[in-house]
Amino acid sequence: MADRLLTVLAIDPDPIFRAGLRACLGTRSRALAVVESISAALTAGDGEPPDVILWDWTGSDRADLDTLVGPLRSRFGAAVAIVIISADGTAEDLAAARGANLAGFCRKPIAIADLLTALEGAIAGTQRWDGATDPTPQDTAPAPAAIARSVAPWRRNLFTPGAVRIEQSLQAVDQWLTLAQLSNLDRAIAAGRRRELRMARRIVLWMAGGSGAIADVDQSPSGTPPPPSGTPTPNRPPSNPTAGALARAAIAAIDPISDAIADGPTLRAYVFERVGSLLLTEALDNHSQRPLELEILSLDSRGRLLGIAIAQTQDYFNALATAIAKGRVPDAKRPEAIAALMYDIWGATIEQFFGRYDTVNWSGEPIVVATLLQEEWPAIAPALRDRAILFDALVGHLVAGQPLWIEGQTHQPGSVAAIVRTEALLQNWILRLANAVIQPLLNRLSDVEAIKYQFFERRWLGTRELERFRNDLSWTYRRERYFDEPTAMFESRYHLLTVRDGAIARSAIYAARNEELRTLRGLPLAITLLLETRDALAPQVRGAVSWIGRGALYLLQAIGRALGLVGRGIAQGFGDSASASRFRRSVRSPRSS
Repeated sequence: MADRLLTVLAIDPDPIFRAGLRACLGTRSRALAVVESISAALTAGDGEPPDVILWDWTGSDRADLDTLVGPLRSRFGAAVAIVIISADGTAEDLAAARGANLAGFCRKPIAIADLLTALEGAIAGTQRWDGATDPTPQDTAPAPAAIARSVAPWRRNLFTPGAVRIEQSLQAVDQWLTLAQLSNLDRAIAAGRRRELRMARRIVLWMAGGSGAIADVDQSPSGTPPPPSGTPTPNRPPSNPTAGALARAAIAAIDPISDAIADGPTLRAYVFERVGSLLLTEALDNHSQRPLELEILSLDSRGRLLGIAIAQTQDYFNALATAIAKGRVPDAKRPEAIAALMYDIWGATIEQFFGRYDTVNWSGEPIVVATLLQEEWPAIAPALRDRAILFDALVGHLVAGQPLWIEGQTHQPGSVAAIVRTEALLQNWILRLANAVIQPLLNRLSDVEAIKYQFFERRWLGTRELERFRNDLSWTYRRERYFDEPTAMFESRYHLLTVRDGAIARSAIYAARNEELRTLRGLPLAITLLLETRDALAPQVRGAVSWIGRGALYLLQAIGRALGLVGRGIAQGFGDSASASRFRRSVRSPRSS
């Protein structure tokens, strides 16, 4: 097996364990399929036989193992090696497994390196048979260090997704705090949320195996005095680090997560698995405040398109990685290969989604849908290249194992920070790719009734609604070209489409875009100049308006006081006149009598 990867067919009823297997099968093996039952395994692999079958017999009747594994041997050959992996197995069960000519027994939990060694040994004839669970007088308790070593990989795989989600939420809060228009109350609430997320991250990283994460950040271990201020120790950061150093110290507990995750094929499988779980398990409402081509598709068509886009991207990434590993793509040719990769994925997604040879009647003649749409690539390519943010960096990171340079920092493959940012870039690429597949359909075949009924949501079948949707898209593209994109360049930002809370949303990342800013001409350049002028004049204008306002207020107060005095004098004059009149009448009254 030294000249090729070990092909594994895994059968396990636990969905979490299946996801972990997909992520952890590294450079020495590949997963032909990871399924939940023997019946599902019989239809997996598209006829390709596995080198070894890994089977969890939990919940199975082990009295007649020959009957259980018989369909597998009939399907994949009587000589296929079958290895049992389970958390339980009595001495009688192991004896029955040996009698059924099974190739070994591995007890959960087991380190991934030990599991791969056991699978390779099953083919080579050196079988692994872990002990039974029945306690006997001769049994001795395993050493605590051995238990910790065997459990550590599973702890990391269990808690790493949580750490990634917390890191994503923390980035969203940090981005929210950068908004200048926040009120003091909103800023205080966001700051409290950030403190909560940081504490949650420390706890999760500590549970994942980074035992020093909490002690490093919060306090010294019990009974151990802290080192002098500002004096680092070999395994501890300085005692008074900054906020950024605190975050890095917490992530360092499992950063990089493990050598297995940092490996190229494993990292790709892990990231694509997580992105697929986000894009394919939700209805994905559009909360980006901009119309997207995906909205016109029915839910079934939308899910199928996203699934095809993910699968095609992963296949082409794997193919390019294999070509690079075998030296068929030298470093000087990588930019050309990456540029061609974008068209290859787009074209293959169109063929897979619409069918390579499917035809419709258009202008009275049958045409091949995929061929007609692929002719639109010259019009689609510029916009797709602009919206596929940092696509070259994404390919270099997942395919060639290069560090990811984003937001002014370098992130090594397999680190939590790198995984968070890689997932965001990959989500943006998949969503932009899906929109780019539907865009030529709207331009060329949106009035074909067969296309409408097959792919579109019912509320868009009417001509008026469809034309309104297309006009909204056209206006959005013009707005992005002439206003949004120049503004993003001036603010040193990229806008990504990502999935947040089960919906498509826009998020921003920092990036230096001075070179692009210098190439602007015409209206986009005028927009940036207007923004700069507004920023330059706004403080002075606000100051002038404030000064004029204070002067006007003082003047109005003075006028008001003067008017008040005048009114008071008039009122007093009327009062004095009335009193004098009454006095004169009272004086004349006795004389008249």
